[in-house]
Amino acid sequence: MSATPKFVLEYCKNWDKSGKDQYVKFITQHIKDENKSPLFTKSGKLSGFSQGLYDLLICGLKGYLKKDAVILVLREIIALHADIPSILLDVICVLDAETSLDVQNEERVNFCYVVRELEPLISDKLLKERLEIDTLQDVGTLKNKNFYTKFIKVKTKLYYKQRKFNLFREESEGYAKLIVELNQEIAEETDWKNILEIIQSLIGCFNLDPNRVLDIILESFEARPHLDKLFISLIRGYMCDPQVISEVLGFKLSNMEVLESYKEPPNLMVVIALLLQHQVISLDNIYPWLRPDDTIMAKETDREIKLIQDFIRKLNIVSTKGPQANCPTEFVEEKPDPQEYWANQKLVLGEALLRVRAWREFSSLYNRLPITAMPQRPATALCDMLHALVEPLYRNQCRVAPKIIGKPVPPLKSTLAPKACKTFEDMKDTVIPALILLGPTLHYDPILMYKIIRILRASRSVPEDPLHHEALTVLDAAVLPALSLMEGNCCMAEEVYTLLRLYSYQCRYCLYARWKNDSGEKIPSLMRVRGNSLQRIKHIMKRVSKENIKPQGRLIGKLSHAAPAFLFDYMLLQIQMYDNLIGPVVESLKYLTSLSLDVLGYCLVEALCSGRGVEASGAAHPPWLQALAAFAGAAFKKHNIELTAEEMTQEQLEAMAGGELLKGEAGYFSQVRNTRRSSARLKDAVVGNNLDIALCILAAQQRHCCVWKECNEDGTESEASGSQLKVVGRLADQCQDALVQLGTFLASSHTPGEYAARLPPLPELLRDYHVDADVAFFLHRPVLTQKITAKIESLRKSSDTKSDSLEKSIERYNIASKEALDPIVTSITPLLPARVWEDISPEFYVTFWSLSMYDLRVPVESYEREISRLKAAAAVLIKLAQIIERKIEKVKEEEKIKRPDLYVLATGYSGQLRNKVPSMMLEGDFHQMSEQNKPPAAQTISVKEDSTQKPQEVITSPQQAPDVEKKSSDRRREDSDRDKDTKRETRMSVKDRSKDELLRSKDKSPRDRSHREDRYLEAVSPPHDSRHPSDDIDRDVKRRKVEGSSNGKGSKDIEERSPEKEKRKTKVRGDDRKERKMNRKRDRVEESTLLEQKRRRDEQKAAIKLPGHQNGSQDDHHYEKYHKREKSPFRDRSHEEQRDKHRRSNESKVRR
Repeated sequence: MSATPKFVLEYCKNWDKSGKDQYVKFITQHIKDENKSPLFTKSGKLSGFSQGLYDLLICGLKGYLKKDAVILVLREIIALHADIPSILLDVICVLDAETSLDVQNEERVNFCYVVRELEPLISDKLLKERLEIDTLQDVGTLKNKNFYTKFIKVKTKLYYKQRKFNLFREESEGYAKLIVELNQEIAEETDWKNILEIIQSLIGCFNLDPNRVLDIILESFEARPHLDKLFISLIRGYMCDPQVISEVLGFKLSNMEVLESYKEPPNLMVVIALLLQHQVISLDNIYPWLRPDDTIMAKETDREIKLIQDFIRKLNIVSTKGPQANCPTEFVEEKPDPQEYWANQKLVLGEALLRVRAWREFSSLYNRLPITAMPQRPATALCDMLHALVEPLYRNQCRVAPKIIGKPVPPLKSTLAPKACKTFEDMKDTVIPALILLGPTLHYDPILMYKIIRILRASRSVPEDPLHHEALTVLDAAVLPALSLMEGNCCMAEEVYTLLRLYSYQCRYCLYARWKNDSGEKIPSLMRVRGNSLQRIKHIMKRVSKENIKPQGRLIGKLSHAAPAFLFDYMLLQIQMYDNLIGPVVESLKYLTSLSLDVLGYCLVEALCSGRGVEASGAAHPPWLQALAAFAGAAFKKHNIELTAEEMTQEQLEAMAGGELLKGEAGYFSQVRNTRRSSARLKDAVVGNNLDIALCILAAQQRHCCVWKECNEDGTESEASGSQLKVVGRLADQCQDALVQLGTFLASSHTPGEYAARLPPLPELLRDYHVDADVAFFLHRPVLTQKITAKIESLRKSSDTKSDSLEKSIERYNIASKEALDPIVTSITPLLPARVWEDISPEFYVTFWSLSMYDLRVPVESYEREISRLKAAAAVLIKLAQIIERKIEKVKEEEKIKRPDLYVLATGYSGQLRNKVPSMMLEGDFHQMSEQNKPPAAQTISVKEDSTQKPQEVITSPQQAPDVEKKSSDRRREDSDRDKDTKRETRMSVKDRSKDELLRSKDKSPRDRSHREDRYLEAVSPPHDSRHPSDDIDRDVKRRKVEGSSNGKGSKDIEERSPEKEKRKTKVRGDDRKERKMNRKRDRVEESTLLEQKRRRDEQKAAIKLPGHQNGSQDDHHYEKYHKREKSPFRDRSHEEQRDKHRRSNESKVRR
């Protein structure tokens, strides 16, 4: 209780000088019209007049102003307007309540003084009417002390004195006759007016209480609620006052017993619902009698919301002490107590209203209730009513096939029920508002949810969709929130996406935003789902890795069916902080539905826009943005996530008319992948089982059959009806796609000869298989093209002239096409009716169908456009190469300072290469072989045979080869034995001789040294075609030695396992190592002794070699590159025996 600071500052401090005049002026400006109250301005707003009086009185009570000064000002103000005394008394009543807490304080004394002084200015009647009796006695207005006692007596007499009435004076016979009359067998033709006359006569005869009669009528109605027509008319005729009926019903509601065994609403609630439906009473009359009170229900709702908010808040608390005993577990919604529901008369009445199909009354009642979600029983009753309302429209617009009837739903029986929907416009009256009222509780009836989605999807196919905005509202308010309450229903998620995909991504993303942000923060059930999903995804994301992608991905997919937005929000936040989660998360997305993937696209856009959880670092590409970009690229590349519907542009359509290269560059949405291996496997599977041509013919026949024919239940065919137009069109498109893909695959995977051999003749396809002409020519088009091309090539080769002109090319094409197509024209002519050839000729018919789109029109603009695009891309690459070169130069300068030794070495190599540039040639020219200079194979063999000098080196026939190899083997075995005897004696001499040769080679010119090194390398590893059979025999002997020694070692390792034999085992290993070392030395000696013999064979090979490429043949280049490698004579090659084995097997295949 205090005055406003403005009043104290402006008026109280200068009251005697100017404050009083200013205050009176302030009050006077609100009093301009005697006919209008000074409380309001002309616009109807409060003027502040009463606040000014209140501030003046408060200042007087608190002592800021003198009491006499306050009374003097009030006397002046009261005379200004007739309504001011009443307004002043209202302010005094407020001050009376504020000062009555403590009667002994100074403010209360001042208050009584001011009121006593104002008593002459205000009428005594008005004072006694407004002020309390205690205040009047304190002021002194009531001087009689017995007034209060007299007042109590009068009040008791008026309100509490009961009229004496003896209930035993009533005759029970009258009530008995009334009950009998109301509960008799009543036929349909019984008139309520006759019953009403009997009731009135009983009341007059036996002096019955009218209210008790009404109570008995209601009880009879409660016992037989199905007789609503009779009792409603009877009650309306008997009692026309709805207030009295509501009071009797309220008395019955207050004494109604609550039972847990209820399965349906009590009959009393059904009676009230029928009375509301027939407008005998109104909802305003009965609503105050229903319990519990709205404030109690509101407190319960707030308590539930607060409980869930506390649970979500605890989830976001990070504990540094590890797992706690009181940490929040999964929030489980408490099971509703049946008795608690039946005790809530407002909810039960709502269910009863739906049972009697009183939709308008239920809507009015539900809008008054302070609850966030509809309970299960009223929601189920409303869904049952909606089933009947949408049944005609659903059967007419959404039937899969005319013979699939489905489970029919009977219509509503009540005449006051809403009308069933027959058109899309009818849904706006009842169905759409009912769905909005249902909200998330639509999940109690998934079948109804399916029906609503299909109806809304069917309305999208109608021009100017009549339910466009209504469908978006239903998706926002009911369908998407209801999906969150369905535990892992992936089928429903896919069905919802079939409707959502028909809208643009702007509409879809707006719906996702409201689903994620608005609904998830206001509805307790959705908040519960959000909390549980957040807790589960935290648990999963802690365990996601490359090793457990499959199980964790399935868990993510199951959670995303219901609440994808909540999951992806947390997943993207984790990816922004830990980019190593990108790979496992992208792999786990394969278990997501189409709806979840679409929501992921929205969450990515939202995360990229917000950049939440990360402070701005000032960098152009902060880490969180790079992580999100990497995840978006990987997810969109691996999974089919669409921001917008992919529709082919005009440029893509034009590119599809070009060649395969243009189609791959500009005709497809994505890059064409290499499918060589999978294509080979598909070819083996299809062709191996002889399914290729059969599948093509069946696809072509099915494409024709699905449009014109359909099978009855008895197996006979009948004409297709138009009710399946959408299904038939989709089936025909799928058949066409499969046929084109299969035909193109077979033509590209077979050679022309194989393809022509497997394909039936063209007349047979048309006559016997009844294939359409476009399909038959489509399958035969590659064969015809190959025939024409082969004939053109033969004509070109047979022509004498060397120069070809355009006219001659056209002439050759005409001759070749005529020769290839004439047999087809002859065979096609009798297959079609004669009237067809009256309009077109058979030649034109066959020529037209044998040509492809690329033959008829070349998309020059598309080619030019793609060439320009590639040139622009090449310019960008050149610029990028220049940037990379500058970067390399910069790195070279940096490394020059760090490693000057390497820089000097690299500079020397660079100078040598620069000096050899004029004598170098391009790699393509080096590998290029001249076809004209290449001799035939037979000629080469004859030259080799003529130039051979030694008999043992002649290439013999296959019959003579075993004998020659046997003789050579014996000779080599004798030589090896002779060499083993003298190896120790010649070992030192060989080393000295090799040193002398090395010193002599240093004195020679560099050119001689290079030639000598080449000859040495050729001797060490000769080419395949000049290798002697004895070399293979020596290698086999060595391989067997190595394998025998290794096998013996392995057996010893297996046998000697005990610790006592370790010393012996070590000793054996040392001996083996020494023996292998000696073997390697012996091998090197043997190689040096064979050097001269290999050199002679090399000279013989050079003598028979014919002139070819300027740097030698391509085989010689391959040999120079891979076989003429420097091999150290001190290198152990025991591990290369297996490789030599495979190489020898390949060489034998080449020789064969």
